Amino acid sequence: QATDMAGLGKLAPSLVMIRTGAFTQPYLRGIGKRSTLGVENGVATYVDGVYLASSISALLDLRGVERVEVLNGPQGTLFGRNSTGGVIQVITRDPAFNGRAGEASLSFGTYGFLRGDTYLNAGNEDIAGNMGASLATNRGYGTNVFTGKKDQGEIDHSLVLRSKWIWRPRGTAQLTLAADYQDIDQDFSQRPVD
Repeated sequence: QATDMAGLGKLAPSLVMIRTGAFTQPYLRGIGKRSTLGVENGVATYVDGVYLASSISALLDLRGVERVEVLNGPQGTLFGRNSTGGVIQVITRDPAFNGRAGEASLSFGTYGFLRGDTYLNAGNEDIAGNMGASLATNRGYGTNVFTGKKDQGEIDHSLVLRSKWIWRPRGTAQLTLAADYQDIDQDFSQRPVD
């Protein structure tokens, strides 16, 4: 039931995900970083084998994802010097060949929470593609003591688009094209960093 990277800390043993404003700071077996300013984390984040160096880019939505692997470190042999604590590897869903499929869901909850998700897949023998989309909004749950508005934690909108295309021209050759887009307008509550 984790819908974003920050929720993984509730599911994976020895993983703690700390949110500091717009940043996500993973700690794996006690190894991580305490600064958000230009220092690479000791826990590396990868999406389909592509390294995400920024703490802000590691705040991913997990829609259209096949699985998330949390590997205890050090993982320097396979993933490089920045993975002394371990690796969080996100693997997105591959499109299915020879068919069409679709999924849709709508969720709502307290504080004006509303979220819609869709997933579409189509393919033939040679090419297949998928598209996942998610749109969410949430009114604030706390009062800003400076302005008096209830906008602490407000998510004006969170739009996530993820697509993957696979082409098999001949034999065992395969070409994969993947794209991710995320646009969040959120009032991040500030948490002090010691």
